[in-house]
Amino acid sequence: MFNLPKTLSHLLSSARNPALLCSFGSDSTLLLYFARQARRDIPVYYFGDDLPEFAQHLIINDGLTVFSYAPADRYLVPRGEGLVLIDEYDINGQRVPMVSKVKVGLRCTVESSQQRTPSFYFPHDLVLWGYKLSDHVELIDTIFEREIQIGYTRFVAPLYDLSTDQVLNALDALGLDYVTDDDARICDECLNAIINSDWDRDAALAGFRGRFNYNH
Repeated sequence: MFNLPKTLSHLLSSARNPALLCSFGSDSTLLLYFARQARRDIPVYYFGDDLPEFAQHLIINDGLTVFSYAPADRYLVPRGEGLVLIDEYDINGQRVPMVSKVKVGLRCTVESSQQRTPSFYFPHDLVLWGYKLSDHVELIDTIFEREIQIGYTRFVAPLYDLSTDQVLNALDALGLDYVTDDDARICDECLNAIINSDWDRDAALAGFRGRFNYNH
């Protein structure tokens, strides 16, 4: 943890046009805090429909520059007996899936926005993201490397070696707020439509994993 500011300072000083992915959950909020110690003006990308209220205040009070654009595609994939929402974002011609657990709720995230961005010019040579080695997405069941190259953009995970407890303890010590529930919502009407359909859950899951080479 104590090496994180130094690591971020080195990464950001070597980048021509860096950015940071932030969901305003625990990991990305901690990453954002330390990244801004090294580079106050680092732009942030938020991939979601609605910014959390505390994030809106943070943007105004701290002068954050936050960009967001609609996914290229959005669909549901089975996860055990439940569902996950897949938002595919275009990063310079390559699709990158963002996975969100789905809960039943009054406001339906699945149907909330019909906007799509099939292509997007992503000008950054370095992107920081809050992935950790201890993270596990059952749907994907893949461990990502500390660094991933997508086109000419280098994605780096500076929190890679931290545990969830270390992150939460650091947030508590710093007095930082963060999103504790970023699950997508699906209304009863949409859920019942899926349950009563002839949707082939196994085929849908296999198709998703094959599309992004998550088969094992």
